[in-house]
Amino acid sequence: GMTGPELGKRLEEMQLPAKLLYVSGFAPGNLPLQQPDVDTSSYLQKPFTPSDLLGRVGQLLDSA
Repeated sequence: GMTGPELGKRLEEMQLPAKLLYVSGFAPGNLPLQQPDVDTSSYLQKPFTPSDLLGRVGQLLDSA
């Protein structure tokens, strides 16, 4: 019953070592703007290719 950003915040509060990748459930142009806690580097807008997903996961895993 919570959004992805709400879950991410909960995990952060629990101090769990997790890398999060948010994936939109909205078509381009329909993304809600009320997501101030989501870093754009951990966000992937649909539609995306397998290569896009692999690249973004690699970026997250390589980040400090």
